[in-house]
Amino acid sequence: MSRRSPETASRAGRVVAWLPEIVLVVFTTAAGLWGRGRWLDPIGDAGIWWSFIYRLAHGERLYRDVFIQFGPLSPYLLSWGARIFGASATYLLAVCWIGAIVAALLLLRLARRFLTTFERLALVGLVVAVSLFAPGPGRLVLPYAPAAVHALAFSLGALLLLDLRRPDRRWRGWVAGALAGLALLSKQEIGVAAIAALGASLLAFSKPAWTWFARCFAGFLIVVGCGAAFVFWSAPIESLRASHLWPLEPRPPARWDALYRIVAGVNPVDWRSQYLGSIEMLLFYLSLLALLGILVARDWRRRAWVPPVVLLLLLLIGGVMSSLNEWFHPIQLSMTIAFAVAALALLLANPEDRIPLVAIGIFAGLVATRTAFSTNLGGHYSGIGHFATSLTWVLFLFLLAPRLMPGPGKAAESTRRAAALLVFAIAWYGAILSVRSLAPPSRVSFETEKGRIWVGPRARRVFDGIRRVARKGEKVWVLPETNGVDVLFELVNVSPYEWHVPGWVDEKAEHKLVAALDRNPPDLVVVFDRSFPEFKIGSFGVGYDLVLAAWIERNYLVVDSSPGGKVFRRRGTTTIPAS
Repeated sequence: MSRRSPETASRAGRVVAWLPEIVLVVFTTAAGLWGRGRWLDPIGDAGIWWSFIYRLAHGERLYRDVFIQFGPLSPYLLSWGARIFGASATYLLAVCWIGAIVAALLLLRLARRFLTTFERLALVGLVVAVSLFAPGPGRLVLPYAPAAVHALAFSLGALLLLDLRRPDRRWRGWVAGALAGLALLSKQEIGVAAIAALGASLLAFSKPAWTWFARCFAGFLIVVGCGAAFVFWSAPIESLRASHLWPLEPRPPARWDALYRIVAGVNPVDWRSQYLGSIEMLLFYLSLLALLGILVARDWRRRAWVPPVVLLLLLLIGGVMSSLNEWFHPIQLSMTIAFAVAALALLLANPEDRIPLVAIGIFAGLVATRTAFSTNLGGHYSGIGHFATSLTWVLFLFLLAPRLMPGPGKAAESTRRAAALLVFAIAWYGAILSVRSLAPPSRVSFETEKGRIWVGPRARRVFDGIRRVARKGEKVWVLPETNGVDVLFELVNVSPYEWHVPGWVDEKAEHKLVAALDRNPPDLVVVFDRSFPEFKIGSFGVGYDLVLAAWIERNYLVVDSSPGGKVFRRRGTTTIPAS
């Protein structure tokens, strides 16, 4: 039998080391080819971002002509690409997909320091299931905000440079800070989370750590300062405030409070008991895993088996068995587990791993605060919130929890392997199921000059009406959300608002917008029939946007009507009979 040469063995070892990244790319690519773009639904945030890209690519200026609350980096970055490749459906699908996969690859690279190849394969399944292909508008491959995906990628790049074992490489601090600054210029709260995570280096309490973070913070301030100068050059303060740009608008509009309570998972009256029940169930399963590890390792030391046995008895006496009839929501604990990783790393991690683990826990926990106690995988913010917590979950289950219970030794290694097998099976089962979300059966296709999109039947009927009455190059106003209408039909959007919803447009803003529209009236007005239960209001003109609705009624006639919405044309112009 021939023996492999050292070079062959080394090459095979490198392939194995990169196996999780290879599996991620192959699996997601195969899923994308199967889905054939059927997840591209422009109704909602995806269409709004498509409109941003289109308008900036045609010369409009952010914050002056188009209002947006995010930083300037991602919109201009995507619009520059659209100038080269065109703002087509293929372009939107490609740039969103590539951004999500790059971010996931960086997450896997960050995990390589702490996890085995098999454990990182489990991480691949988990991040696909709860983030990349999460159902609904939360999926990272078509996120509610591409800027958030860019910010995640920049932040992970910064965290990869957090290595205090190499104090001689001074450039790492500058670059890490600059990447955190780029994250802030993409999505502000994620950039803040990144620089806060890099601040974990100060916990080393050493001169090299302080000087490293000083360089890091200086690089951060330089990039953010350049971005701020560009923003203030772009538009006057009044427009920046109308854009709700943070930090000029430090608090979200009061009308959004109910929305944020829903996405944070604190809207149900029993969310606290559900949250505590999930913690109890997690501890119950952890104690069982620890006992399994003890049995496999045959480690009968008292300090190994007493803690899980005592914990299990306390949970049983406390009535945890009654919770077994209720569904266990581990996703509800994602933010908690992230911060737990940061805290436990200070107590249990090896000295060389302590600071990076704390930084990862802080970053993941801060990003997940928007979905702090939510059990919803299909919300707008879910994919973003659960992206980095995919890593903190596996770090907690594979690395830290076994060191805590049953404790160091063979039993901990057995517990870690058992946890890895269990998470691998569950995560990949979820990943395979999540592929179906790329082709929702309720969507129907609609062909446009920008490519094929997939929408609900009601929206399809509205798009049919727009195609029938609109002429390329006409001015349009779309309410309450743009839904990509200007892009798909090559129209000119006359409103600086992409959202005409409570919190974005108050009565004062309505009067200013009407005055601007009197000077530059649109040829067409499109009103989609959409209610907003998160704001406790009905459709457009019912409980909000009353001034706008009255102005439309005075100046426009319905030329197409369907259950999904209405298309209006200005009075006194050539009209097309209503269908």
